[in-house]
Amino acid sequence: MSAKIMNHGRPALCAGVQRLMGETCGAVKCFTSLMEEAAADPLAMLSMEERMACRVAERVTGGKARPWDVPPRQGVVDAFLDFDDGRKAAFEITRPAAVPTALQFDRVLFDARRTWKLPGKWCWTINVGELTDMPRLRSCYAKVILLCEAEGVTRPEDLQASYSESVDPDLEWVVRDSSAAFNGYPGVPAWDGEKLRRLTVLDNGIGGMVDEQLAGFGKALVSMFESPNLRKHVTKLVRAEADEHHLFLIMHETDMDESVMMEIMTGSALPPGPGWLPHGVSHLWLASNWSNRVLISFDGAWHQEFPYDN
Repeated sequence: MSAKIMNHGRPALCAGVQRLMGETCGAVKCFTSLMEEAAADPLAMLSMEERMACRVAERVTGGKARPWDVPPRQGVVDAFLDFDDGRKAAFEITRPAAVPTALQFDRVLFDARRTWKLPGKWCWTINVGELTDMPRLRSCYAKVILLCEAEGVTRPEDLQASYSESVDPDLEWVVRDSSAAFNGYPGVPAWDGEKLRRLTVLDNGIGGMVDEQLAGFGKALVSMFESPNLRKHVTKLVRAEADEHHLFLIMHETDMDESVMMEIMTGSALPPGPGWLPHGVSHLWLASNWSNRVLISFDGAWHQEFPYDN
C-alpha cells in the first residue's frame, strides 16, 4: 500500500457525470407524461441512474441502449445493448449498497446542492458528517453565512462571539455541536454575472492511506459479491437470453475498503492480475459518481475508459 495520504474530503462530482446524470430539479411526472417523453427519448422510462449507465455504455461500446425493465415487464434486466453486427447484450444496473444509510445521506446532500441557495455575496462550501444534522442546517445555514460575511470571516469558528452566552443559538450549535464545517470564499462572488452560483454541500469525505497499487482490490471485490442483493442481480442477468451479459455497478465509497475506493475514485491504477467476473457475467463495470473513469473487466483483463465530457 502506498504511503500517499488522502485527508481532504471526497472529490468534486465531475461535470461530465453531472451532465450524464441530468442534475436538474423537475416536477414528478405522471405515467402518461412519461409515456409521451419515451416517444422522444427511448430511455425516459428508466431511472436517472439507469439512464446514466446506459449513456456510459453507449459511449464506450458503440451499442444502442434499449430499455427493457419497463411496465408491464417485471423481474427482467434493465436494458439491452444492441450492436450493429447483430449482437445483443443484457444490461443490468445496480448499487452494491454496502451501507444503505450512506446512500440516503447522498440523496439528501444531492437535494441540498440543488435547492440550498447562496444567501450573501460570497461562495461557500459546507461539509457535513452526520445525516441527522441536515434538517437544522437547512433552516439555519443562510443565517450563519450572513453573520460570517457581516464580520468578514470565512468560518463560523472565527466569530469570537460564538463562545459567549448570548450568542445566536444556531451559530453556537454549528460551531460547538454540529458535524458541519463552513468555508467562505470572499474572492469568489456568489453571482457570476446574472447567474447565482451553487452552494456546495458535501459530506466530510474519507481519508487515510491510499492503496495506489490496488493490492486489496481483488479480495474486496469478491467479498462485495457475497451480498444477497448482488447475487440476486447476477441471477437475473445471467438468465436473460443474450450474446453478452453486462453488470454495471454504481459504486459508493463505503462499498469497499476506503484505501481501495480512494484509488478507484481518484487514481489511475488498474487492478493487478486477470479480470474477475461473477459466474455467467461477461462484462463487469465499476463506476463512481465521484470519478471520471470507469473500470471494466472483460476478456480476462481489467480496462479503464473515460466516457465523460471532462
